[in-house]
Amino acid sequence: THAVINHNYAINQSLVNNFRYGYVRSHANQVPFGFGYDPTQLGLPSYIKANAAILQFPTFDISANGFSFTSLGSRGYNDQPRDTTTVADTVTKIWGSHTISTGAEYRLIRFHPFQVFDTTGLYGFGAGYTQQNPNVGSTQNGYGLASFLLGAQTSATFEYGTPLTIFHHYLAGFVQDDWRVNRKLTVNMGVRWDMETGTQESSDRLTTFDFQAPSPLNTQVRDKLGRDIYGALRFVDKGEAEWAADKKRFAPRVGLAYQLNDKTVIRAGFALFYLPVSVEVLGSIGYNYTISSTQPDPRVPQVLLNNPFAPGIPAIIGKSRGDLSLIGQSITAVEGRIKSAYNQMWNLAFQRQIGRSLIFQAAYVGSRGVNLPINSFNLNQLDPELQKLGNTALGTRIANPFFGVITDPLSPLSQSTVVRSQLLRPFPQYTGVTYSRPVVGMGDSSYNALQVTLQKRFTGGLSFLFNYTWSKSLDIGGTGNGIAFTDSTPIQNIYNVRDEWSLSTSDVPHVFKLSGVYELPFGQRKRFLSNINRAADLLVGGWQVSGFIWRQSGTPLSIQANNFLGIGNAVMRASQRAGSDPKIENGIARDNVRNNLTWFNTTAFFNPNDEITAPAGEDRSKGFIFGNVSRTLGNVRRDRYINVDMSLFKRFRITERIGFEFRAEGFNLFNYVVFGTPVTNVNNPQFGRVTTQLNNERRIQLAGRITF
Repeated sequence: THAVINHNYAINQSLVNNFRYGYVRSHANQVPFGFGYDPTQLGLPSYIKANAAILQFPTFDISANGFSFTSLGSRGYNDQPRDTTTVADTVTKIWGSHTISTGAEYRLIRFHPFQVFDTTGLYGFGAGYTQQNPNVGSTQNGYGLASFLLGAQTSATFEYGTPLTIFHHYLAGFVQDDWRVNRKLTVNMGVRWDMETGTQESSDRLTTFDFQAPSPLNTQVRDKLGRDIYGALRFVDKGEAEWAADKKRFAPRVGLAYQLNDKTVIRAGFALFYLPVSVEVLGSIGYNYTISSTQPDPRVPQVLLNNPFAPGIPAIIGKSRGDLSLIGQSITAVEGRIKSAYNQMWNLAFQRQIGRSLIFQAAYVGSRGVNLPINSFNLNQLDPELQKLGNTALGTRIANPFFGVITDPLSPLSQSTVVRSQLLRPFPQYTGVTYSRPVVGMGDSSYNALQVTLQKRFTGGLSFLFNYTWSKSLDIGGTGNGIAFTDSTPIQNIYNVRDEWSLSTSDVPHVFKLSGVYELPFGQRKRFLSNINRAADLLVGGWQVSGFIWRQSGTPLSIQANNFLGIGNAVMRASQRAGSDPKIENGIARDNVRNNLTWFNTTAFFNPNDEITAPAGEDRSKGFIFGNVSRTLGNVRRDRYINVDMSLFKRFRITERIGFEFRAEGFNLFNYVVFGTPVTNVNNPQFGRVTTQLNNERRIQLAGRITF
C-alpha cells in the first residue's frame, strides 16, 4: 500500500516550493505448513503447548554417520507489517548562475516484528548416545536416527515470542548550490545533515547491555570466583530509545563537470553518505528469547524427548526479573550507543564522443566504508592465551561458584559443578553473549575500480553497450563476516577483529559485459533484397538479433579446518605451507573436476592442530593455534562465470491494427558449465572437490505474441 501527495508551487519566476507527503506500508506474513499443529499429539508434554507463542509442528535435527535430516518439521512463522510516513519540503531559488536548493525531511519508520521459529521446540539428535564409546567420537558407529528413536536428545531449544511495535524518527536538512561558473564549468556543492533516533517500543519492552557495569551477581560470587564480573542487562525507561542518537552527522558533497571541447567532458565528485540504521528487533530479552536444555551426562541420557525441558519451562518472564533476566542462559547484547556507519565515495571520469554515434567513457571509482555493521558474534569467547591450559583442563568440571545463586534448572550454571572454561569467559554468568549484528560499528571496506564503457546509439541497424570493470574490494563487515546474509565467514578470533581484513567474498577483479541489437539488412527498404514483394518480405524482412555476453572472474574462497580449540571461537581457518602455491590454472582445474580431481592444490593447506605433537602423557592441545590463512584468498577462487544469451525476433504487421511478434531465445546458448563451490574444509575427505553446478543448463524457448 502506498500513497503520495506532491505539490509544486511557483512563488515567482525564480522561486519554487515543492511539498511531498508519502505513506508506504508492506506486510510480510509467512505461515509454515505445520501451523496450528498441537505438539502434545506427538507425546510432547503439555507445558510446550501452554507456552507456545504459536502452535506448529516441532523441528527435529537428526544427524551423524550416514544419515542427516535437518529442520525436519515446521519452522519460520512471521506476521510483520511495516510502514513509513514521509513529510518533506524543498525550496529552489535561481539566482544568476546559481541554482540553490534547501529543504528538510521527516520520516516516521514503524515496524511490528513478530517472527518465530522454534515455538514448540527444536530438538537435536546425534550419534553420541548410540555409539560404542560415548567419550570418543567415531565415524564408524553411533547413529543419529537410533538416538531419535530412543528419544535421547542431544539438545533442545524453546523460543518465546511476543509481537512488538518498534519505531524511530528520521530528521534531515540540506542545502545545495548548482553553480554554472562559465560556459564550460559547472560545480555542485552541498551538505546534508541527518539524525536517526534510537529504536523505541510502544510499551518500552527493549533492553540494552552495559558491558562495564558490575554484574548483579558480582558481590555473591566475587570471592569464590577470584575476580569481579561485569555485564548488566537493563530495560529501557518509559519513552527511552534503545540507543542514543548521533546528532553530528554532516555529509558534504561536491561535484564538477568541465567541457574540454565539444566532444570531451571531464567529471569528478566526492560525497559522504551515512548508512541508515535498520529498524529491527535488537534486544527484547524477557519477551523474545530462547532457552536451552542440554544433557548433564554425555554418556547416559538423563533428559528424554517425552520431557525435554525437565522439570518444565517457566512462563514468559517479561520484565519481572529485571537485570537478572536470562542469567545462566545465552543473551543478545545491545549497546546504549552506536557509532554511525558512513561511506565516502569519489570518482573521476573522462567522456568522449567518437564520430556521430559512439560514446567512450573511462572512470576511476573509489569508496571507503567506516564503522560498518559486522556479523553477530559471541563475546564470551575465551582469550586465546588460555588455550595454553589445554582442552583437558578447560573441559574439566570443577566446583561451581554460581551454584545456589543461579537457580534456573535449565541452566548448566545451576549445577554444583561446571566446566572450567565457563568460569574463564569474559561474562561467566551467561553461557553466551551475542553482540547484536546491526549495531556493531567495527567494520571497514575499501573499493577501487577502473570502469570503461563504450556505447553505440542505434544507427545503421546496430546498437551496443560494452562495459569492462577492473576492481578490488576489501572489507571487514559491509559484506564480509556475514552481514546482510551475503557472507558465511564468521570471525576467527574476536580479540583480533582487524585480522579479518581481506578480499570481500564478493570481490570480482574482472567483469566483461557486451549487449547489443542488430537489425538484419534484408527485406524492403533494407540494403539487401529491397525490391522483394510483400509476401517474401514477411519471411525474410524485419528480423532482429540481440545478444548478451557476460564473463567475470570467480569470487575468492575461504579455506577452513575443523576447530579443535577449546576457547569457544566460531571458526578455525587452515594454514598454508611455506612456499606452496595453491592455484591451479582455470582450464586445468576444470579438467580436474571432470576427472573427479581437485579444483586447487590441496596439499598447500593443512590444519595446524593436526600436526601438533607433545610428549607421552602431555595434553598436546596446549599447543593448539589459529590457522594462518586470511579470511579469503585471492589466488583460490570459484569458477569464472561465462554466459551467452541470444534471441532472434520479428514483428509481423497483419493489419493496420493487429500485429504478431515471434521470438526465439537461447539462454546459456553454448551450454557452458560454471562449476559450483569446492569443499573448503581441509579435514573433509572431499576437500578441494566440486560436486555442484552454479548455473543452469542451456534453455531454448519459442514465443509468440499478438498485439491489437
